[in-house]
Amino acid sequence: FRVVHGKYPEFEMVVCHATPYGMFIVAMVYLLMSFANYATVKFVIEFEDSKSTADAVKVLVYHLITGLAIIAHLRCMLSDPGYVPLTRTKLNFAELEAKSPKKDFSEEGATIDDWTVCSKCETFKPPRAHHCRVCKRCVRRMDHHCPWVNNCVGESNLKFFMLFLLYSGLMCMFSLLLVMIDWYHTWNEPMERVDIYVTL
Repeated sequence: FRVVHGKYPEFEMVVCHATPYGMFIVAMVYLLMSFANYATVKFVIEFEDSKSTADAVKVLVYHLITGLAIIAHLRCMLSDPGYVPLTRTKLNFAELEAKSPKKDFSEEGATIDDWTVCSKCETFKPPRAHHCRVCKRCVRRMDHHCPWVNNCVGESNLKFFMLFLLYSGLMCMFSLLLVMIDWYHTWNEPMERVDIYVTL
């Protein structure tokens, strides 16, 4: 998964890190979401047994929220977080120090007109950009590197990350609401019913 900017291979950006650890975490995310979906539909809504219109609406709403969460996760994981483009030639720190001898531009955080020099990428980076040691790139307005989306969260994909958190929270709250409603209606039923929720 790569995005190529321009005709130069130096501007090629990796937007999906196919590392074993990262892909394992992503697989865990989808397994957990699938299990939550299965448990809610099978044991809480019990759509196979009732097949009522109300239960069908509940299943539809829950699947809609789950689908939106998956789309937001994929967009966040596969989107460019806001990588600072690499220069075609590396910076000459000796030349920079000669032009401004009072500043050591080989050190992280040296400033030139509000821009900084990244000694790892060997290029200039704008304000509020930070170097990610996992992605090995500078990211504009970097928030953090999230293992759950296997990508940095930065200027370009922060919206998708927040949407993923929102839809995941809605999934949890909707499931909890369904459990509370079901408990209210089945409070006086035999304990076998309660054992299902203890198992969940």
